[in-house]
Amino acid sequence: MDTKIFGERIRQLRRVLGLTQKEVVEQIGIPLHPYNRLERGENCGWDSVLPVLLFYSQKVSIDNLLDDRFCPIDDNDYFTKNYEMNQVAKARLEFLRQKLQETAERKKAVIDEETKALLDKINNVEEIL
Repeated sequence: MDTKIFGERIRQLRRVLGLTQKEVVEQIGIPLHPYNRLERGENCGWDSVLPVLLFYSQKVSIDNLLDDRFCPIDDNDYFTKNYEMNQVAKARLEFLRQKLQETAERKKAVIDEETKALLDKINNVEEIL
């Protein structure tokens, strides 16, 4: 799906729900800036997109949200959720979120190790000087 279309879609949905951007990010736990970028249709990392999808999946089914014909303003019938499909989508998103978290933790551990090794080298050089 085109990021501009997705951004406009979540903006419309947020407005139909009567929420501000600040209220949404407080509920999903991401900073305002990435959420604002999503609504403007700019690329953001999956660490921002997944929480947004999880949040809105509680309001409308994800298959409807990602459907080309979805328009929250024109057709309120889309707010009728297919819970079985939505539960599958939520489970998949949660799985992706966990994998993303695991990957981030592994990368952080590698960076921490490399940083420690560099600091050790700097300390050795300082001792020699």
